Amino acid sequence: MEKSEIALVGFFGLSAAVIATLLLGRAVAAAPRYPPIQFEYIPDIPVDKRGVGAEPIHNFIRPGEVADLYTDLGSTLACYDWVCRNIAKVADPTEYWQYPLETVERGTGDCEDNAFLLTSLIRNEEAAYAVLGWFVYQYQAWGHCWVSCRQCVFEPTLTQMPTDPWQREEEMAAYYIPMLYLTESEIYALTGYPELITPYYGYVPDKRQALEEFWRRRQLKV
Repeated sequence: MEKSEIALVGFFGLSAAVIATLLLGRAVAAAPRYPPIQFEYIPDIPVDKRGVGAEPIHNFIRPGEVADLYTDLGSTLACYDWVCRNIAKVADPTEYWQYPLETVERGTGDCEDNAFLLTSLIRNEEAAYAVLGWFVYQYQAWGHCWVSCRQCVFEPTLTQMPTDPWQREEEMAAYYIPMLYLTESEIYALTGYPELITPYYGYVPDKRQALEEFWRRRQLKV
């Protein structure tokens, strides 16, 4: 594959030119508000990820459901480290989205399960968003979900919190490309790229390996 190309894995109908445009920074440019100005508030996105009918996508962010666990952990970074260490990362071939307490009880989850749990925990203390978008590495792009806190990327699928957990979004903009920001009451969607706001398909084989390699190459202990 030529280095000018991007192999797209996990979604369909996506233009490499669109991803290239995003990689040039249009999706993550500095803005006077957060989420960035290119994201607009929308009232609802209905999803059926549990096989029981559609529900609002932000229904998966539930701070109150894990408030007791947050009290036990006591801080944002303790929550980050706990999710990394205690939730086993597994593939989700049926694309079933778990609620945060369900992920705690099962002790397993894929990227969106871990991100919804970590976002819900942190929001008992401070602002945080679950982010659905793309992880891009070595000319491939995977559908992915992570957490934004203090405009930093929290990667909840690692097995250990990085030694430097506060990785600024602008420093990670070529690798983490957001499409949606979620809280329990808000949805912000990227404007100008409707073809990217597609159903979220979740785990793709080899994404875990790519994530771990990426973070190690940043010389972070994971």
